[in-house]
Formats: sequence, structure tokens, C-alpha cells
Amino acid sequence: MVKPRITSTLTAVALLVMTLAAFAVIVSCGGEDPTATSVPVQPTATQAPAPTEAPAPTEAPEPTAAPEPTAAMAPDSDGKRGGSLIRGVSRTLRAWDYNTEAVWFAPQSLQRHYSNLVRFDPADGTTIIPDLATEWAIADDAAGINFTIRDGVQFHDGQGLTLEDIKWTFERSKSPPEGERYPRLLALQSITDITIIDDNNITIAYENPNAEFIQNFAAAWGIVFAQHVMEQEGGMNGPDRVVGTGPFIIDEAEMEEFVTSRNNPDYFLDAPDGDPFPYLDEMTTVALSDVEARIAAIQTGRIDIASFDPAEFAPAVGALNSIGDSVRMEISPLAGINYLSMNANGPPFDDLKARRAAYLLFDRLRMQQLESLPTGEFASVPTGFFGTVDPFIDEIPDIWEVSKDSREEAVAEGKALADELGIDGFEMVVNSRSFFQELAQLAAQVYADAGWEVTLNVGDSAANAELIQSANFEMSMSTPNVVLPSVSAFLLEQYLPGGREANAAPPPDKIYDLLTELQGATDPVDAHAATREIQKVMREEWIPVVPMGKQVGSSELVANHVQDRPGALGQWFNLHTWTDVWIDENSPRK
Repeated sequence: MVKPRITSTLTAVALLVMTLAAFAVIVSCGGEDPTATSVPVQPTATQAPAPTEAPAPTEAPEPTAAPEPTAAMAPDSDGKRGGSLIRGVSRTLRAWDYNTEAVWFAPQSLQRHYSNLVRFDPADGTTIIPDLATEWAIADDAAGINFTIRDGVQFHDGQGLTLEDIKWTFERSKSPPEGERYPRLLALQSITDITIIDDNNITIAYENPNAEFIQNFAAAWGIVFAQHVMEQEGGMNGPDRVVGTGPFIIDEAEMEEFVTSRNNPDYFLDAPDGDPFPYLDEMTTVALSDVEARIAAIQTGRIDIASFDPAEFAPAVGALNSIGDSVRMEISPLAGINYLSMNANGPPFDDLKARRAAYLLFDRLRMQQLESLPTGEFASVPTGFFGTVDPFIDEIPDIWEVSKDSREEAVAEGKALADELGIDGFEMVVNSRSFFQELAQLAAQVYADAGWEVTLNVGDSAANAELIQSANFEMSMSTPNVVLPSVSAFLLEQYLPGGREANAAPPPDKIYDLLTELQGATDPVDAHAATREIQKVMREEWIPVVPMGKQVGSSELVANHVQDRPGALGQWFNLHTWTDVWIDENSPRK
């Protein structure tokens, strides 16, 4: 039995935090700014495959076995085992129960201690692969899933995982305790029934058919808890309650400072050498809020990976050339979108013609050009209404209203509509944070190029929220990131009534029919056809927002001795188990 070892004394990791912070101050007081170098930064969002059709979940079906991730994750493991890895991030955990948090740094700090029923493949961020479940079968009506759970899984305190733990976990997600809210698990509130079929099979049914619903169990927040731990007095009130079945066991932790974890010798997935993953002996996540602190730390070898927020892309690229050949850059496309929200509760954007004029006059390729770095690298990608989870994102530069070959025609139509309605600009509500102001100024420049004047109404978050909630605005800007690479979830969470865009124009009735068709599609061909038709309606008959694009993603400077840590779609939230990452003999910590 392996128990968590928690200490609250000032450890070597805490000393490291203090040392790095002091070192960053020294570095920031002198020396030249690093210059940028050319790096390939154009991300490609890959499509999540639709699950295969399977029997209804009223009894345990006989699903097709999914491939075990162990064989594909790593080749021969000779020389891979051992050593410790330190990752510097801008922020780390601020709650022990990270289901209560919607922020990216929650799973980045704690996901490695837990397991999911299934998870996203770290190679691409979209493919579903086994975790606690070895097999799964989606019901014929796409309104339920049967999971076959592997035998012999142990929690970090030595107690065995049971199907009751799984049932308790997702009943908790469906109906949170009074006073608690799980913002990234709202979709699980549609669960209607959880049935234990036998010793290895559990079926979860939900209200509406949705072939993509399984993604909720693969995402970072879909972790499985130990019922006997969570029901202790005080609940999840400290690091000693972080007890999962994941590849790492929490060892030492200080809230908002660092988390150190050690190898779980009883982890249920075996590496090719026959011993359990993970390869690392120890993994630490340390908060270094100042970007120069992270650059200094990776440059001097005090950390192995420096992680940069999407808004820190420029200094990350600049640091790459300064540091030299000892590091590489890995870029993970963000799952999300930047768009302009139009208030359809009043003029002018209650009129489809006005929304179409705003949509056509916004040049997405010009926006990409304005956002590019001084050295010419693109810092964003043009998107449609579904951002980077769009399976057809590569086609966006070639659609009629975006393509350079037809932009003049699109602008002419937009101007004609604007002239008909007497529109020559609008006021945009903008958050006072510098990132949002800079993005809004670029968007205003794009419209200025087309002859529209945009007035920026800059205010703090509270003031802006009041204007938006009261529908007392014309245009605002939103930059949401999403957890699931799902078109249907994107549509529900962003644009349909009850979603983020409360002031958007109501959708045409046919959108609901197409959504039902998409959610029930178990064949990728059918899903693609429904998605294309939804996009057509959104472009021509609805136009709930004006898509702008999306930053290329989160980036990491990775020491060359760190292996098998590729960038992948959605890594900002998911893919933080570190199961098969390893360090070679050049690491100072091996």
C-alpha cells in the first residue's frame, strides 16, 4: 500500500520557488530583451472521430475492444525510467477539489493524480482512448454508454476502485452538494440514470441523444474520485484528500505555490518494459507568475519546461532564440474562438442585414496579419463560428467571404447592406485588461479599413458585465476557450439560448433539427454533413457573432532532454497525466 506523504514544511521545492523568483528579479534588472526567431506556429485542429454505433445500454453489450494506449504511447522503454521533471507555469492550484474550478491551471496542477473512464490521446488531443474503462459501447439511440471497467485498480491509499466509486462520482456531478458548483461538468447534469450491470460494467444514460457525450468523461474534469475519501468529514479540504488512481501520488503541495508528485508504483497501465507507467520518479509543477522568471528558469536549467499563457506567445518566441539549441518550442492549439458579440435585442443588430454587413466587412485574414509578430510569424488563425474545434477549419481561408479572390465582392455586399440601413460603425464594449484592449484596437482597425468607425467603450469586468446583462450595448468582444473538441457542445454552450451569448439573435428553427441530427450521428460522414449544413445556415440565415480567429495556442519551451511531450489541441485544459513522458541522460535531474 502506498499512502500520500504530505508535508507543510519549507521543502526543497519551496526553496526553488524562492530562488527562481529572486533570480528573475536579477535578470529583469539588466540584459537585453531576447530577439525572436522564426518558428512554425500554424496549428491544425484535428477532428474528434465519432464513436461507433453500439447496443443500447439496458444490459452490458459486447463492445469492440478499444486499443490499449500502452502499446502506442511509447516504444521500448530502456533508459527511459527515472529522474524528476519540473514544469514552471504562471499559476498553480487554488482549490484541492478542482471540479469546483473552471480555470486551466486546476487540471495542470492536479490531473496527474486521477484517472478518467476514458481520456483524450496526448498525441492529438481528440481521439478517445481507454483509461479506467477498457471498452465502451454507445447505445443505438446515442443516449447512453456502457463502460467496461478494468480489474485490480487501486486508489493511492491502497483501497480498491469499485463501480460504486464511479457511480458516486457521476451522481455527484449530476447533483452537486448544496453550495457547490462544478462549472465544467454542467453537461453531466443531463444524466438520467447510472446502472451497475455486473462486476465490470456500468451504464450511464442521459436525456438527449448525443454521440459526442463521451467526451465529457474524457475531459480533464471528468475524473473519478474515491467515495470513502470524499465522504470524510471536511470533504476535499487538503492535499491529503487528493487520492486518485492516477500515475502520480501527491507528495508535497502548497496552495498557489507548487505541487510535487511521486511515481505511483501500482498504476494500472504497464509500459512496454512490463513495469507500470509513469517513467518519471517525480513531477513538480511550480508557479512562476512573471514571464521573465520562467524564461530565466528554463535558460539556466532550473526547470525542464516553461509553460506560457496564450497572451505570452510573443515573449516565448523571443526567448527561443536567446536560449539557443538546448530547448524546443511545442505549440498546442487552443480549443476556442475569439469573436465579436452583436446585441440582437435592439438596433442595429436586431436586423439580419446589419449582422451580415458586420460579418462581411470584417476581414479575418487582415486580422491575422495585424496580430502577427514583428518577425512575421502568425500569432493567430482565422476561424469560422466553431473556432479551432471546427473539423473544416483548414477551409476557412478559402470560403467566399474570407478568400482573397472574392473579398472585394464580400466587402461590396457588406457596404451595400450598411448603406441601405444607414450604418457606418458602432460602439464596442471592451474589458480594460491590456490583452482585450489590444485585440479590440486591431478589430477596430480592420473595420476602419472597410470604412466603419468603431468607438471603444473600455471598462472593468463588473461594468462591462452590467452593460451586457442589461443588453445596453451594441457590440462586445469574447474570447472563450472550451474543454471539449465538440461542435454540438460549442453550439449549445456559446450560441443557443441558455449559452454564453444571451443577447445573440435567436436561431432559425432548422438549427435545432440539424443539431439533433448531428448529436445522433454515429457515422462521421453523417456528422460532417450535418456540421456543414449548420455552418451554412449560420453564415447565411443567422450570424449570431462575427468570428475573428484564435491565438495559435499555448506554448512551452521544452528542454531537449524531455521526451514525448508533443503539443496537441486543447492541451491548455486536458492532457496533463504525464504518463509516458520521460527524460534522457542529459537531464540534470536524472
